[in-house]
Amino acid sequence: MYVKGVGPARAAMLEAKGLKVVEDLLVYAPFRYEDRSNVKSLRDLAPGEMATVLAEVRSTKVSGFRRRNLGLFEATFTDASRGVLAGKWFHGAYLADVLIPGQKIALFGKVEFDTYSGHLAMMHPEYEILADDEDGDGEEEQLLATVQVAQLPVDRCRDRRGTSPAMTRAVRQRKSARSGSSLDAPGPV
Repeated sequence: MYVKGVGPARAAMLEAKGLKVVEDLLVYAPFRYEDRSNVKSLRDLAPGEMATVLAEVRSTKVSGFRRRNLGLFEATFTDASRGVLAGKWFHGAYLADVLIPGQKIALFGKVEFDTYSGHLAMMHPEYEILADDEDGDGEEEQLLATVQVAQLPVDRCRDRRGTSPAMTRAVRQRKSARSGSSLDAPGPV
């Protein structure tokens, strides 16, 4: 029995890294920790800082390149402060079906000044699509609770074979949810 999201192929990738059972994930020390508690409005962002922003997708587009079929996915974000932030992902054409205008999203990354557009930008920010509260009660508290993690572990297992820090965090969370509040339950990853 596997954890949801980890089938035989992904289990083989993890096993190649020495991660055979959930206990192996517990002793697999993170490479570093990221402080994502720096939640700011778009107006308060400054170039050079690492920040988390809660924003709404305003527009998206995919630009092609002449060489090969490389796509640059660009999205424009805005929030209540009326600030504007651009997000750019190389090889990100798949995001055209993921990020939809009007969607609420949390972004984390390094803020840079984009001389081409004249706006602040994040290159390849990590993102999390946030659940929208239908009735509007407690929406802001829910969004902040979703993204405000003081220290988020970043694992060393990013590679081209399908493993990433986000994937190992998801496996840990799914195993925790399946076995109660403890990750100590034995079983395969």
